[in-house]
Amino acid sequence: MTSIDLTVLGRILSLQSALHAAVSKKQLGELICSAVIAVPGVTFVALCDEEKCIVQAGVKEGLSQQLKNCNCSIDCQDSLKISLQTANSTFGFFCIEVSDENIFAPYRPHIENTINIAALILENKQQAEELSCINKNLEAQVTSRMEALKISEQRLSLALKAAKCGLWDWDIEHDTVFFSEDYFKMAGYETDAFPQNFQEWKKRVHPDDIALTEGDIEKYLAGEIDEFSVEFRFKTAHGDWLWVLSQAEITERGEDGSPLRFSGLHIDIGERKKVEAKLKSVTNRETEMADIVRKAPIAIAYGYPDGTLSNCNSAFSNLTQYSVAELQNINWNEVLTPAKWKIAEEESLAKLCPDNRSVTYEKEYICKDGIVVPIELTVTAKFDQGGNVINYIGFITDITERKQAEQKSNDYQQKLITILNSIDANVYVVDMDSYEILFMNNNMIQDFGADLTGKCCWRVFRNEENPCDHCTNPLLIDDDGQATGVHVWSSHNPITDKYYINHDRAIEWVDNKLVRLQISTDISDVRMMEAQLSQKHKMEAVGYMAGGMAHNFNNNLSIILGNIELSQFRSKDSNVLELLENAKTAVYRSRDLIKQIITYSRKGEQNKSPMQLLDIIDETIGLLLSTLPATINLKKTISPDCDAGVINADASQIQEILVNLCNNAVQAMDEKGELLISLGPVSLSQADIPAQYNGAPGKYAKLSVKDDGCGMTEAVAGKVFDPFFTTKEEHEGAGMGLATVQGIVVQHNGVIKVDSAPGQGAEFSVYFPIIDDVAIEDAPINTDMPKGAEKILFVDDDPMLANLGEQLLTANGYQVKAMTDSQEAFKLFSANSNRFDLLITDQTMPGLSGQELIDKVKLVSPDLPTIICTGFSSKMDENIAKAAGISAFCMKPLDLPELLRTIRQVLDGVAK
Repeated sequence: MTSIDLTVLGRILSLQSALHAAVSKKQLGELICSAVIAVPGVTFVALCDEEKCIVQAGVKEGLSQQLKNCNCSIDCQDSLKISLQTANSTFGFFCIEVSDENIFAPYRPHIENTINIAALILENKQQAEELSCINKNLEAQVTSRMEALKISEQRLSLALKAAKCGLWDWDIEHDTVFFSEDYFKMAGYETDAFPQNFQEWKKRVHPDDIALTEGDIEKYLAGEIDEFSVEFRFKTAHGDWLWVLSQAEITERGEDGSPLRFSGLHIDIGERKKVEAKLKSVTNRETEMADIVRKAPIAIAYGYPDGTLSNCNSAFSNLTQYSVAELQNINWNEVLTPAKWKIAEEESLAKLCPDNRSVTYEKEYICKDGIVVPIELTVTAKFDQGGNVINYIGFITDITERKQAEQKSNDYQQKLITILNSIDANVYVVDMDSYEILFMNNNMIQDFGADLTGKCCWRVFRNEENPCDHCTNPLLIDDDGQATGVHVWSSHNPITDKYYINHDRAIEWVDNKLVRLQISTDISDVRMMEAQLSQKHKMEAVGYMAGGMAHNFNNNLSIILGNIELSQFRSKDSNVLELLENAKTAVYRSRDLIKQIITYSRKGEQNKSPMQLLDIIDETIGLLLSTLPATINLKKTISPDCDAGVINADASQIQEILVNLCNNAVQAMDEKGELLISLGPVSLSQADIPAQYNGAPGKYAKLSVKDDGCGMTEAVAGKVFDPFFTTKEEHEGAGMGLATVQGIVVQHNGVIKVDSAPGQGAEFSVYFPIIDDVAIEDAPINTDMPKGAEKILFVDDDPMLANLGEQLLTANGYQVKAMTDSQEAFKLFSANSNRFDLLITDQTMPGLSGQELIDKVKLVSPDLPTIICTGFSSKMDENIAKAAGISAFCMKPLDLPELLRTIRQVLDGVAK
């Protein structure tokens, strides 16, 4: 719909009331032409009759200002013709030339209404003039030609009937009124239907109009007003109301000038009132619309494609802080619109066309005070017949608060996303119906290597073909569709190969739909540490068990070994001696096994000293070369900077480690393949050291044994250090080799790791902490088996061991008193402390332990030499014995030569 210029429309509507003041057809034409020429699209207008042009209005819009000639013919070309006529009379027509009928079309109804009103005014004036002439003729005829009365009355009746008028004549002096026949008929009455007097007439005037009408009569008769003309409603015979225009004058006065007769016409103006009412309704609606636009809270502006504004409402003025007059003199493209928005606005306006007359977009306005205001603009365009834009009407909304709210929301959202992306956990949201991934945080994107938003969760997160069997969706919503709370569970993910603990819950998403939120924490390191700690605790438990076994086993071995040695001492039969030697060898092997168990339990005796690890490797390789199968290709790789690497270690235990690892490698290769021993320095961080080891971060010497054998699965590699675990046949080994190796490594504050896969061989790497360079000295070796004659108190709660100790020591010249009760032994010593030169006691005994017995003996004889023995005790080792002031410490089973050397060293005062 084409928009209307309210200023032009107001000019047309205000003209309708001004027409009543015109006294001639020419004046009416001038008023109408001056208004019509201002209508958009009109280039020429003229009021014509059949023969001549009465009024012309000039051309505009850049054409000549000379008046255009009008041919004044009924067939005037290139013009619209609107007749100036009523139902009864024609007063001419208006020739209107327009450049665009579409632009002119909205104004045409208002112009036609105005012309119709002008025609009614002309008709009423014509009727009034005719009536005036008739009245004058009547007066002349009454005074001069009474004979022509009948003819005149007929003519008058015809004239009144044509003009829809009724004649009345009021004899004021006698209060009688004459109403013509047409007067009665005009209101639907029969002639003389009511008494002809003033009071009867008043009864038929509308109650709301009687005061005004009677008042004007009184004022006119009193000479207060010069003319009498009043409109009122008159009751008809049918009971409805007829609008009447009453025009009259005093027709007879008395000698004193007082009015005697008052005569006039009642003119039926019902049709005119209907037209006026219709026009008023239209005018009121247009006024209301204009008022609505003016007072609308939303800013409205009219403009042209060149950027100029034709009009706007107060809301637009308030928004931009420019007055309406100022806005009509500025260009919105240059003044109101920031440069950065011009291209975007041009692109939006370019979308307008006759089929799409409206477009909405956002931009900014620069207000008069320089403040920039964000707005939303809806523009509607008016087009000419060629599809070109004639003008725009814009509806502008200040969206400052909305933008601030959006910015606040964006800031909040950005903070939330920043927080989610900063969490060291996987956070994602998934649609519970479609399984579509709605959000992933950065940690999860990095974990899975891509942003999988929009994908199906069970396909990309689990590589499944259908929804996961363990999906928690059903657990998160109850039967009423309400969230049930958090559900915690753990799982292994096949894509990332990590373990996670998951916290799932149903939350309300942006579309008010419940979705699943999952926060997953990577617990792979925790699982590994738990496994390591479990292994550590298991090894410690087995170690304590092994220690207890070692104590009893060593006691039994001591009995066996003592009896064998005693039998060898007494026997002279060479065959028997050979058998006893074989048995003794078996005891030594069992003793070595117990040593391995004790070593594993971290309680074995160690003789640590600074040494070059490379020297031990070279010595061990020399031994291995003589025992390895010829099908094994042994290689050695030594880092050049390993020469200065010194570790604090027990040489025999390091050699035991290397021999064990090499023997395992040879068996894994089925005695055929390449065996590589390598040594080099490395630095380990705390993260490189598994939890079951006590090593500290720093420099380490890395000793590796690598084979190209069958390799191991991950499950087997996780158990290789367990005691008695073996993949060999029953007769091939006891499964203590690698457990012993791990025990030795732990005692040296080191670390051992294994790297293997089926068919890829295996590499065992042992890490020993490097110490600062120190002087390395060779320890002397003593092979003597000295004898003696001193008095010895020998105490052991096992009768067989006590008896064996007495016999073996006695056989080597000593005077021995053996006892099995430690408390009785103390009583014996207390009674005669000078009787004994040496106390030898077991540690683990009922009543008094070995250390407790020694402590009590020292109270009696502080300088008495003492030796303590044990198969295994968590409360006694060489260091504890030394700290308690005990002269020497011996591990069972007691080797007779070693025991004799120790006794001699203690008695002779030589530190052991």
